[in-house]
Amino acid sequence: MRIDRALFVLLMSAAWLGMGLFSATSVANQDPAGQGTPPVPGVVAKVGDEFITDEQLVSGREIRLFGLQARNYRIMLKQLNKRLTERLFGDQAKKHGLGLEEYITEYAIRGRDKVSTAELKKHIADLNLPDSRNTPELRDAKLKMMQARKREELIDRHLEKLKKAAGVVVYLEAPKLRLNLKAGEGPTWGSVKAPVELVEFTDFQCPYCAYAAIVLKKMALLRFEWVTFQHLI
Repeated sequence: MRIDRALFVLLMSAAWLGMGLFSATSVANQDPAGQGTPPVPGVVAKVGDEFITDEQLVSGREIRLFGLQARNYRIMLKQLNKRLTERLFGDQAKKHGLGLEEYITEYAIRGRDKVSTAELKKHIADLNLPDSRNTPELRDAKLKMMQARKREELIDRHLEKLKKAAGVVVYLEAPKLRLNLKAGEGPTWGSVKAPVELVEFTDFQCPYCAYAAIVLKKMALLRFEWVTFQHLI
């Protein structure tokens, strides 16, 4: 029996989430009398007169767990948007007597996914690449990437419009991680007395983090005394 790859990912994500819910339910059912409403938000347990808060539980492992939960959420959200796109776009395509791709091209894209030469040049310049890497192959790859990104943004924008018109309600919630951070706890750049503190979770091998670093560097040069940059790796 063949299973579609997207369906397989969705089933695995649902299974992973179900296992988490089952484990949490099993632990809770071990001691029903120990359950209760926290006296204040953020309290997860009480030992005698001492409260244990969710902030105290945040460590390297918890951050990695949150990363897994966030990845699972993105997979679920992507599959949900795919299902909504097929449903809502399909209904509109049928209404207009078009195929799904024809409807997307005519009503969502409308020829707005083109990337100008100026946009491409600016993007390449922002990357600040050495001349040896600024090759025709790289420019062609970046052009295709920018066009694909524009197309995705246009489809997402049109989907939001259709969701609003159809009265779609989404109950899927993103995971939350609360951190109590202070300037100077991580690698910091800028004045610790700056009125604005920007905390960045970054990865040295992430291409998007590398691009963000260029933007942040420009921001720092313009407003160095106003912003503190703190990196958590």
